[in-house]
Amino acid sequence: MRQQYLSIIKKFSQSSPLFCFPKKILKDVVNLEISIKDNFLKGKSALMCDKYVRSILIKKININIFDDQILFNGECCPEEFRRIFLLLKQKNTSNLVAAGGGKVLDMAKYLKKEIPGLNLINIPTSAATCAAFTPVSVIYDREGCYLNTIDTTPPDVLIIFYDFFMELPFVFFAAGAMDTLSKFYETNIFYKYEREKNFFDKYTRDLSFILKKNIFKILKKDKDYIKDSDKKFLADCNIIYSGLISCVGIKTVTSSIAHALAHAMTIIPKARKYLHGEHIAVALLIQERFLENKKNVNDIKAIINKIDMPVELSQIDVYEGDIDLLYKRYINIKQNEKIYVPVSDDLMYNILEKSL
Repeated sequence: MRQQYLSIIKKFSQSSPLFCFPKKILKDVVNLEISIKDNFLKGKSALMCDKYVRSILIKKININIFDDQILFNGECCPEEFRRIFLLLKQKNTSNLVAAGGGKVLDMAKYLKKEIPGLNLINIPTSAATCAAFTPVSVIYDREGCYLNTIDTTPPDVLIIFYDFFMELPFVFFAAGAMDTLSKFYETNIFYKYEREKNFFDKYTRDLSFILKKNIFKILKKDKDYIKDSDKKFLADCNIIYSGLISCVGIKTVTSSIAHALAHAMTIIPKARKYLHGEHIAVALLIQERFLENKKNVNDIKAIINKIDMPVELSQIDVYEGDIDLLYKRYINIKQNEKIYVPVSDDLMYNILEKSL
């Protein structure tokens, strides 16, 4: 990363409340419990996670260090937000530790935004998401269907505990990599067609290009030759650097057709069981076919096949009878979120049919 970029980011972040990052990032943590306790402020503490993550944490820390434990129901939805918000207010909680995947971490950032003074420590247990870092939260309904993306706030402390990731199936690294790669291709749409480019446009494009180059280098290996050091780098790409793109990207365009389509896929109940990065893999291919970028289609498809990600809608349980609903939801998201698309929507329906 270029030093002048870092200087400009630092200067701007001090002058603009809209441009924010986690206050502290802890990596290569040896003792997770000590790292958590060292970052508590005065007052009560609460742990928020689902049952599965709780069973993992019990093996790593003494969870009795928390005054309260809140079981997350699995969806970052308005109803769950209200439930946990009232609990934290009732308990007068000062420190919230959120552990898990993207949805619980997004919920934690939403809670921090709405509870002044809440000290938030995010601990991702998945290498498939940048939610631990970013200043936005993705909101769903109670069934897991995408509603919208809202501005929230990053955590005060982000703890990267690599032991969690080393035990994960490779699909989590692959899914996270696809989400990170999509930011290059989606940013590139805006970058290609916008004549006047500012610092933020150039920074996000440059960083996403560097990540793409290095991720491709790792993913082209046979999976048996991907080392733990490669997995750590992929985790950093998916959580920290992809998150950094989103933070700086508040001032530019980092989301386009692929993310609108991936979010639209959650309208199909059977598709909700797949990771966001698996939705993105299919959506990214559709995006590049839609834009008639044949080289990008070939490059992306080669990587997807190498890491066993889905390439067709039917591989994420979206079938011919679902196309009308998927198309309408995509158009709705695109219009509501004012997503930049340089090509007429008329072609999208045909592309979706051909992507089954």
